Amino acid sequence: MIQAGGRTDGLAIASLVLGILSIAGGLFYGVFGIILGAIAIVLGLVARGRIRQAGGAVGGGGLATAGWILGICGVVIGVVVIVVIVGMIAALISTSQTR
Repeated sequence: MIQAGGRTDGLAIASLVLGILSIAGGLFYGVFGIILGAIAIVLGLVARGRIRQAGGAVGGGGLATAGWILGICGVVIGVVVIVVIVGMIAALISTSQTR
């Protein structure tokens, strides 16, 4: 088993932070969840590759994995929120036209 060194990859930390923010952004305003989530996914995958190539000199693999998973969740939540908002606006427009 490879022991992680004392350093944690900065991209792994950034991925985790953006993944957390993407969920909050997705809940409150869907577009932020999609944007931040996409960035978290990319950073997490890049960080995992860098950590593997470092051969144990750099840690943070779990942070990177959590970051890209949270990024995926943020994107999904963001898309759902946008679909709900568009559906509500469409329903509001159709009800106001029938009156």
